[in-house]
Amino acid sequence: MASVFVNRVSALLERGRRTGASPSVPVDLEVYRSEAVYDGGGRLDYLYYDLVEREGGATYRVHKAVKLVALDFLPKETREQVTLIQRMQKALKGLYSAEVDFVYLVAGMFQPYQGLLQCYGVQGLGASLEMALRRAGEAAAALEGVLANFEQSRFVPLTMARAEWLRRGFSEMRFGVVGIGQPDARENARGMTGENARSAVVDEYTLQQNELVYRGMAKLREEFLAVVMAFRVRQ
Repeated sequence: MASVFVNRVSALLERGRRTGASPSVPVDLEVYRSEAVYDGGGRLDYLYYDLVEREGGATYRVHKAVKLVALDFLPKETREQVTLIQRMQKALKGLYSAEVDFVYLVAGMFQPYQGLLQCYGVQGLGASLEMALRRAGEAAAALEGVLANFEQSRFVPLTMARAEWLRRGFSEMRFGVVGIGQPDARENARGMTGENARSAVVDEYTLQQNELVYRGMAKLREEFLAVVMAFRVRQ
């Protein structure tokens, strides 16, 4: 199964190199300024963005602060738990109830080789940097409480080298694909009903699609950034 994804990703990359063009998109977001801010120990404190958003004919000036932690260790027993998806669903519901805008990031760092980096984080938005930082700090406290439920997993601040790689990746990677929707995690393929809907053996394909893509990119040594941002639906 992994070889299928490797071949597919390789074909898409080759097609992108041949065309050398990207589709036109409306200019609904501009980044006036961005920077990475570090603490006294050289670890990432937060990422800052000074933005202008355009939507429905209106223009908004927004300041964004993003706080991240990196997954440093995940026990093998946790990775193999069949209830992991259900536990993560509960964690996300908890963050939703706490009005937290959640961020999940996976980076493939291969030049030089550092492997895959998984980050969990939050973002705070505000009319000023101070307001954005305050909201990001409150959200980070909620995230820390949620991650504490994953026993024996270890999360660490990002080093300057990793944070600078992320910053360069966001500013220098030429091609991007955006997906918008409301994900619904499931253990079986879409359309299965009746007795087949909940089989004792979890469908490996439906559970590990993202992992297979990441492994394919890693085998090709193609660097990438995959970002998931979860926003509350404003009523």
